[in-house]
Amino acid sequence: MKLRWYIHGQHCLTVETGGGRALPEIEWRGETLRRVSAGWNRTPERRIMEHWLEGAMPENGAAATFRQRAHDELARRGIDVGQGTIHDIAWANADWEYPGAIHFERAEDGGKRKEPDGYLTLSEADTGDRLRQAADEADVARQLRRHGGPKSKSALSGAQGKIAVHFAEHGQVALPQGRALSTWILKVENRPDMWPGEAGVESVCQRALTYLDIEAANTCARIMDGIPVIVSERTDRRIEDGRVVARHQEDWLQAFGRSSGWKYQRDDGDSGFASLYAIVRRYAVDPERETRQVTRLLAAACSMANGDLHRKNVGLLHASPNDPFSVKLAPAYDFSSQCGVDGAGDELRIDIGGMRRAWDVDEARWRALADRCRLNPEHVLDTVRETARDAPAALAAARDECRERDEYRDPDIVDKRIEATIAAARRYARTMGGRRTKKTTRPVQRARRDDRDQQR
Repeated sequence: MKLRWYIHGQHCLTVETGGGRALPEIEWRGETLRRVSAGWNRTPERRIMEHWLEGAMPENGAAATFRQRAHDELARRGIDVGQGTIHDIAWANADWEYPGAIHFERAEDGGKRKEPDGYLTLSEADTGDRLRQAADEADVARQLRRHGGPKSKSALSGAQGKIAVHFAEHGQVALPQGRALSTWILKVENRPDMWPGEAGVESVCQRALTYLDIEAANTCARIMDGIPVIVSERTDRRIEDGRVVARHQEDWLQAFGRSSGWKYQRDDGDSGFASLYAIVRRYAVDPERETRQVTRLLAAACSMANGDLHRKNVGLLHASPNDPFSVKLAPAYDFSSQCGVDGAGDELRIDIGGMRRAWDVDEARWRALADRCRLNPEHVLDTVRETARDAPAALAAARDECRERDEYRDPDIVDKRIEATIAAARRYARTMGGRRTKKTTRPVQRARRDDRDQQR
């Protein structure tokens, strides 16, 4: 069993696997894979490579189907998938759509990559059935985790009930067929583990980020066949000459070269956000800008009490194929607020300056972050104060815009949670002083002006 890896269509290595080998044979092909991941520093170890591959796998709900396909395929060859390696599972699912610009081929299939097969347009009822199935799979996965089942992690697919789709010419939902690529993610809201009104809240928070000069994935709230859905554009896809093209993207955890156990804060030598800052300083096209963007994102997380900013929810986009020194922070995704939910609190997944409570991250904590991450503390504080100062107005402007375009099942719940988020952002602005550090056009005014220019 041989599995060929491709990045941007270039063959970068072949893995000979099968039989549950602990150490599969690896044949490197040029520098493609060594150069594609910022965190590997051009000398990837086998362990780091396997962590990186693990990060490309689907998780939770989607992983159940993924592993079942692997089980059936490998069983035909007398291999127990429970004993198989991550390479065995990838081999059995070589035709899967993976994040970024990576794809696999089985050597046994003749080495000829299939052309995209196109898209299957779904009716609203069919879309609803698919969404309910995804939600059911996520529920099964949660039950498995509670009883010690698989705990694999994945970028861009997440822990929720989701399906990857493309929107046809007239806005109809369509499923990719064969090698065709998806461009949007549909996430089901009405599940036991998701807070009420989450689709609307995430849509507002994502839009608010753009008012704060933070790139964010296009996101909206829709009702599909009676199901509240978060609709989020994939940041690793783009349209070129009418074709969907993959852009290489990896999440922070993959670039960090660690296993899924490092998704959240750890107590054994975890350096927090230091590794993210180190990656963008070393590999970004514009290190100063990307460093500032990371700080803006962290400040926004404190202002809005986004407790889900972890290493799988920060992406690194490669502006140029196979060039590790072309990295930029990917548009933010899965950015929401815990405000207005009883018992949710303001806990962060990863501490800032040693503090895990968002609203207690004050000037001293930001200075501690700057010291840990080797940043200029005054530059950090200038960026944080500006972001904190403008966050309430950004949220208000985003709320007004989303009310006009989004579809909510419970608009009163969304309004309540957003009002609580705005109130929290005002408090945090006071915590950070709320004073102007330099004369600038307000981000909200600038974003509105840009929108008017585009409409013209």
